[in-house]
Amino acid sequence: MNRHLCLALVVIFGTQQSAWALELPLHPSQLDPQVATFLNRYCAECHGATKPKGDFPIGQLKASTNQADAENWQLVLDNLQLGEMPPKDARHPKSGEVEKVTTWNSQPPAPFAPDEIITNLRGVCDLTHLAFKTDSTRVITFGYFRQDTVAVPGVTIGYHNLSQHGQDEGNIAQLKRVERAFFDELKTLLSNLTNTREGDSALLDRTTIVVTSNLGSGNSHSNKDLPVLLAGGRFRHGQHLAIAPGTVPLSNLYVSVLDQLSFEDPSFGTSTGRLPGLEIV
Repeated sequence: MNRHLCLALVVIFGTQQSAWALELPLHPSQLDPQVATFLNRYCAECHGATKPKGDFPIGQLKASTNQADAENWQLVLDNLQLGEMPPKDARHPKSGEVEKVTTWNSQPPAPFAPDEIITNLRGVCDLTHLAFKTDSTRVITFGYFRQDTVAVPGVTIGYHNLSQHGQDEGNIAQLKRVERAFFDELKTLLSNLTNTREGDSALLDRTTIVVTSNLGSGNSHSNKDLPVLLAGGRFRHGQHLAIAPGTVPLSNLYVSVLDQLSFEDPSFGTSTGRLPGLEIV
């Protein structure tokens, strides 16, 4: 039985482009310029995206402080300091260059502002997991409307201004970093729900999560073709439903969600029925 519902209204997807993976060559603005230059010069040849040696693509390195990223950086630093990277027949960095990379990686992260949206999103995701795990509530809704303060490496402009990017490549590149940070937090929430058992199933199987936005494009302020991500519950996942703008109201999704929550409501708002293509298993 599906028990929990989480609705998230987050003003995201402003680019309508899919480039979440960090690609080589690394752009200096994604990391400290000296670090990015170092990795491109000495590491990219062996650890590029195509058949990286040791199954370690250098593009997976991110400027964050979570445990997985810290372990990846430590592996790189250990090999550099032991002289095991780069290989003997490759160009080697000077000791001063290695020291700059080590110094940059050991710097403490900048403090977060109280209204910083990624920090707040992380807190809400943690509370959502805890609340559902302890059955303290069955429904959670949250949204973010203060969007100026963002503590994401490589981002120097407020999120709201970035969402109205004006097709500027630099703004779009920073916007992608913010949106990737959003999805990193969502991934953690989904992983926590997956790893938490409730009865004979994972908690995610008993939880329906809907993530959407009030805009289809932050740049043009269009409220057409809204992006929606649906996770968990008893739906048949693993698909992308592309629906022509203006043909199916978003309320149809809510009818389908209510249906699999065992509420047999025939309508919701301006709905015309259930969402076509979304099956319950």
